[in-house]
Amino acid sequence: MNNIKKISIYTFFYILIPILAVEIFAQYKFNTGYIYDNFGFNKSKSRLKILKAGLHEPNLNIINNYKKIYGDPKELKKTIFRTDSYGTIKPSSIERNKTLINSSIIFCGGSTTECVAVPEGERVTDKFTKNTKIPSINAGMSGKGLEGCINTINYFLNYVGKPKAIVIANNANTLPQFINKGKTSPWMLFTKNLFKKSLPGIYDFLGNLKPLFNNKNSTLKGNDFSSNQLAYELALSEGCCYGASQINRTSSSIKFEWSNKENKEGYSKFIKSLGSKLDSTLKRANYPKSKVYFFIEPNSFLNKNTAGVFDFRQFLFDKNGIKLSGNESASIIKEYDNKYSETLKKIGFKILQINQKDLKDNYFYDAAHLTSDGTSFIANFYSQYFINN
Repeated sequence: MNNIKKISIYTFFYILIPILAVEIFAQYKFNTGYIYDNFGFNKSKSRLKILKAGLHEPNLNIINNYKKIYGDPKELKKTIFRTDSYGTIKPSSIERNKTLINSSIIFCGGSTTECVAVPEGERVTDKFTKNTKIPSINAGMSGKGLEGCINTINYFLNYVGKPKAIVIANNANTLPQFINKGKTSPWMLFTKNLFKKSLPGIYDFLGNLKPLFNNKNSTLKGNDFSSNQLAYELALSEGCCYGASQINRTSSSIKFEWSNKENKEGYSKFIKSLGSKLDSTLKRANYPKSKVYFFIEPNSFLNKNTAGVFDFRQFLFDKNGIKLSGNESASIIKEYDNKYSETLKKIGFKILQINQKDLKDNYFYDAAHLTSDGTSFIANFYSQYFINN
């Protein structure tokens, strides 16, 4: 009995208390979890609604550093990334357009809408508003797929107002989410979700450590990139951040046969279920489906180069882990994007798509993420469409 008591005391003082201390610190550091939500600096219940809606942490004020993704590689480029109290991205925020919601266009999508590496005021939504004088709201967030945008739209229609139009751009994130959902072990998902819910601070802390471990296997070793590495550019050198390129990449990656007929049909069914869910969300809010547009995000796989010092393009891999060419990668993505757009068209949504031939090398710094020149091109595309329609 004494041994059991001794083990219990040691476990409590040497394991549980240190874990709890790290968890409390991490929750405050990464603005997450029960302790932060209830005893932190922001106790507002509206914040929890915002995060569940797939929007950013409210009131962020971050400076990100870049050097080699585009522009002069000797110049350290600092970009400000700020969000308002609703978690939308400044200056194209809800706060700025609070009295103009009915005449605003909401842009919802992943990192190509978010444009975190582009200077504030030069992102797609910002330039669109400068071109058209139509107020815009940037509801982009890295990694957000169609399901995430459904949550965002539901939040807007119920708590913010009914906009003039909604543009959804997240085909690039929706495909890997389909693959992951179909292939990830239920036990792994359960374990991951349990860890994330029970120790959210430590979960986020470990996630932020990932780039440090990846440094050992840098694909750009031997280049001058190895010195003075900046976090995001280091991540790009490791193959981040284009979801489809992670499939089949290593022996531990999820395996997926791109050409398999059942996989293609499964993707169409997946999109159909999400499209129907969005349709139902709009009907409950009495919002016309005719005001919702899907923009098919472009990629640079067929371009000769990108704007970066290094070619950061994340080409796809086949089931045997062999890296595919730009033409092969482009062909696969085009086929799945066609499944995406065709399925949504059948449900009654409008599709916006640019011509691949119009894409220039300097519009991208990797497979899909935009430079300032790229945001100008996309903003002009949107501007011409909405001015003429």
